[in-house]
Amino acid sequence: MVKELIPISEYLYIPSVEVEDVNDQFLQESIQDLKDTYKKLEGKALGLSMCQIWDQEGVECPRVFIAQMPDASEPEVFINPRGVGSGGTIKNWESCLSFPNNRPKRKGRKKNYTIVYTKEDGTERSFKTGDVWSRILQHEMDHLIGKVFVEYLS
Repeated sequence: MVKELIPISEYLYIPSVEVEDVNDQFLQESIQDLKDTYKKLEGKALGLSMCQIWDQEGVECPRVFIAQMPDASEPEVFINPRGVGSGGTIKNWESCLSFPNNRPKRKGRKKNYTIVYTKEDGTERSFKTGDVWSRILQHEMDHLIGKVFVEYLS
């Protein structure tokens, strides 16, 4: 089911929680909602975190996001992602669906980024990327820890 994006609120600042069972029915339904919502955005976003659509009051948001990665035919779902950046920092334009019409330059993102995550089928995957994709992954990871990019602006 397509969900509404959560407007700017304190909910965006609440960290997500580790997923314990990727086969959990409620999690699978929530991931399908995330996919449906991402598809409905029709290219307006390169990534979307579960936290941006989570409307389950009293239930902690699972650590999940979706992103369209280079050379992939379908968006990838990232469950319990862990990442590390390297290679110096970059400063570039950044935007967020949670802060519409706000596209400032954001500094401090790592040029290269390696992410390890669980796929929907329960297997682990590692992915290394640079430049724009590095920035996208770091942006989505921030959502999962309750940070939004406007906090980093100087």
